[in-house]
Amino acid sequence: MKKILIIDDDRGLIRLLKARLEENNFQVVTAEDGVSGLYRLRMDRPDLVILDIMMPQMDGYTFVEEMKNIKDVSPVPVIVLTVREGIHKLLDKKIVVEYIVKPYDEVVLLKKIKEHLKIN
Repeated sequence: MKKILIIDDDRGLIRLLKARLEENNFQVVTAEDGVSGLYRLRMDRPDLVILDIMMPQMDGYTFVEEMKNIKDVSPVPVIVLTVREGIHKLLDKKIVVEYIVKPYDEVVLLKKIKEHLKIN
């Protein structure tokens, strides 16, 4: 079972997205900011990260930069899910594999997740 880490400060979105992903047979772990997201990344070793950009303590940009410095964690694809349009140019394309603007289409998000996890 593939594991997905959701990092977002919107608890309602986390609950909804977690439920939808679990319905689709994904294991889900969550964090509400980049600091706890880095901890979950190290501890839970997810196969993919869904990341918000604007969060307290550590934003998504900083999370991506810090993630690159973790030597004992294999590169994990990141899907940015944010309300901010036009910032995708600022993100590292080697790590950030998709950029989706909220409100998002669940079908599109699920398709992108499966595509990057190589699931039919």
